[in-house]
Amino acid sequence: ERSRELDVLAFEINEIERAGVQAGESAELSELVRRLANAETVATALTNASHALKGEGGATDLIAGAGSEIESAAAVDDELASLPARLEAAAIEIADVADELAGRVVAPDPEALENAQQRLAGLARLKRKYGDDEGEILAYLDRARARRAEIEGHDADVEANERDYELRTATATRAAGRLGEL
Repeated sequence: ERSRELDVLAFEINEIERAGVQAGESAELSELVRRLANAETVATALTNASHALKGEGGATDLIAGAGSEIESAAAVDDELASLPARLEAAAIEIADVADELAGRVVAPDPEALENAQQRLAGLARLKRKYGDDEGEILAYLDRARARRAEIEGHDADVEANERDYELRTATATRAAGRLGEL
């Protein structure tokens, strides 16, 4: 009975340890899968947005043109003098946003998507067996390790008691033999 329980515990412990479960991993993987599954759509949108902001004839060009027109008008109307600098600051901010958008473009990666989906499927199998989330799986692992240690400790105690019994029996047998000689 104990041997069978130890075998089951060893299998379960090995299965969870081999999986390398991390707390919160499913949520992170789900987000990654969502991003990778939509990478092409997002990349197209970010590229188009970046081009609309910073590309030829884009927002930064239009703002620069507006700034030039306002500078001409400011030559005859002093109240307009501060507006070109504000437009220049807006153009710089828009260019920064365009650069950030361009930097966030991620090419579709079917292999990474497949790997993430497989990892999620593996975690789902472990959840069906050991708990509703990674935290519960890890708690199960701790309990299984503790139970294994308890059984192994009990077996070691039984073996020590058996050795002690055999030693005491041998000693008593020798003592009885000596008494019989008297």
